Amino acid sequence: MLALGEVPIGMADIATFQQHAATVDVSENTQDVGTRLSPDLKRIKSLQPDVILIGYSQRALMRPLSNIAPVVYFKNFGKRYQHAEKSRARFLELAKLFDKTALAESLLQRAEQASAQLRASIDVSDRQLVLRIVAPSERHAEQAVLFGSNSMPYYAAELLGLSVVSAVENDQYGTHAVTWAQLAELESVIQDSEQNIIICPIFLSSYASPVAVARSKFAPNSTRHAPEYQNAFGGALSIYTLAEAFAPIVQACLLQ
Repeated sequence: MLALGEVPIGMADIATFQQHAATVDVSENTQDVGTRLSPDLKRIKSLQPDVILIGYSQRALMRPLSNIAPVVYFKNFGKRYQHAEKSRARFLELAKLFDKTALAESLLQRAEQASAQLRASIDVSDRQLVLRIVAPSERHAEQAVLFGSNSMPYYAAELLGLSVVSAVENDQYGTHAVTWAQLAELESVIQDSEQNIIICPIFLSSYASPVAVARSKFAPNSTRHAPEYQNAFGGALSIYTLAEAFAPIVQACLLQ
């Protein structure tokens, strides 16, 4: 909505959104309606919305929200989805809702052109560069969250002509919980498979508490590999923004 120039009258958990996706400012006229899992229904009703947009995590609220205004439900992630295609389709559906299809298509086209230029600027020569994209686990000190195939960072890497370290099986978001030992084993298999492979670490710290980041074995050596933009669960345009954020890290890895 924000990319399309629409200003929502209400939005859940604005502060966290701005932490993860701080590329577009949220208007000061947009009211915070509580958390995404337990929004304040009275506050939402007081805003007299014309339409309410919800995602998978709010599906249980479909009925009470429908008593306030028409509800449009978007499920953006699933094991059967190809997330790059699904996010693009969802973005165009949203644009159609606001009668901004032409603008949405233009934004996608410009993002594709910018990504093509980024890809052309990356010269790996005879080397193969593989991204290792992780976040520290909130729950387990000995685990990391690995962003693998079908994650949004995976498609950002694809835009740059790169691949990612990925587990055999990933969840509905394209992620997999791995121990540090398992991660080292995955990387070892990749490096043993071919010569001249560089594994470039990218650290998504904004998804974990400061405690989780501090205890992570990757944190001390990965600060300079933390991209400014870290929204790994965003929409169609977030893939291109992630690619733009990854590009300077990739260049730094190639210079090592």
